[in-house]
Amino acid sequence: MKPGRILAFAGALSLVALGAGTMVAHAANDITGQFDAPASNFEYSTASTNLRGHFSMPNGGTLDSITVQVKTPDGTTVGQTFNSPSNGSFDWTPASWRRNGAYNATAVGNGHTSDFFNPQNVSYTTPTLTFYVSAPPQTPTGVTASADDSSRKVNVSWNPNPEPDIDFYVVGRYVGSSQNGKAFFFDPDTTSFVDDLGTSPAGTYHYDVYAVRKAGKPSEKSIPSKSAGSTTAVVRSSPPTTSTSVPPGGSGSGSGSGSGSGSGSGSGSSSSSSSGPALAQRGKVDLSGFGNLLAQSGGLPSRASSTPPPTLEPDPGFDETLPYGARPSTPAPSNNNNTALGLPGAQRLTSSKERPTSLLFLAAGLLATVLLMHLLWVKSEVDKAPLDPLPAPTPRPQPRTRRHEPRLP
Repeated sequence: MKPGRILAFAGALSLVALGAGTMVAHAANDITGQFDAPASNFEYSTASTNLRGHFSMPNGGTLDSITVQVKTPDGTTVGQTFNSPSNGSFDWTPASWRRNGAYNATAVGNGHTSDFFNPQNVSYTTPTLTFYVSAPPQTPTGVTASADDSSRKVNVSWNPNPEPDIDFYVVGRYVGSSQNGKAFFFDPDTTSFVDDLGTSPAGTYHYDVYAVRKAGKPSEKSIPSKSAGSTTAVVRSSPPTTSTSVPPGGSGSGSGSGSGSGSGSGSGSSSSSSSGPALAQRGKVDLSGFGNLLAQSGGLPSRASSTPPPTLEPDPGFDETLPYGARPSTPAPSNNNNTALGLPGAQRLTSSKERPTSLLFLAAGLLATVLLMHLLWVKSEVDKAPLDPLPAPTPRPQPRTRRHEPRLP
């Protein structure tokens, strides 16, 4: 190859390398992403949620993975990773959340640029998305009631609810077909009590047990279960009766001739039995946040008026016409389906401030390569045609000296 072509080729390589370096610096931050649903601060009325979003690389490249992580109200972090996501989108429905409260979600997209000479790993983390879960508790199960006619007491019990954030339990008691009842309140650790009927009449007693849990937002009222666990107990003995008796009074008589006198006296006594003590409410629970199921006075006014709370509005951030609809992606194997996952392995990403230094090293290396190739070419030319030896220099003639002969007189 001729020396001119070699130099031209080396120069072209230098220009291409410099251009590639410029393109790397330009594409360093060109990966973006966002959540498409839910909307910020949206409140779910169920324990099941759906998280959707997408990432893109406008200047070219390959999106390698997307990791979605959610921090729960108790501080636990759960997540899911999608490898080689289709169209850069993700769609994740975690297992039902166990707690009501605020949830904070982030999504991290990892990819690499399409630069030929110096491809770079790039990453982008979305801003934190906050959403709330305000799901009602499950209906209490295992509700039983057994009556003791001799003592006129009813033992009521139920199973503890599975939710870890139960606020309290409410037990409504109704007699016969009456729609008006009495309410009892219990802390979340109590699952049984003894109902002393006192002077209440005999009959069929209905017991409805509601569970109440905290709402997702602190400013909202507590949420009761949509239905009650119910049972009945039949009490046949009547309450003690009140009686009053008066014994016969005394009598007297007298007789005499002419005059006479008589006197008589009588006495009586009465007895009565006091009624039994009034049935007091049990438990010490703050009812300030509970107004939909019970009146603030503590009574359960009517079974018909004990309606469940209204359902929340649909998610305004969900639109089926969005370009990034639910598309199935291939999720990476998770740790037992929605258990806590660690943060993804950290990768050192080259920032744009470090790129000029790397470009200088690249340019210096290319210039050194060009100089080396030039020196090798010069050496090869010298080896092909060695220089002829220079001729020996001609000796310079010595100047002639005149002899001074003495003049004769």
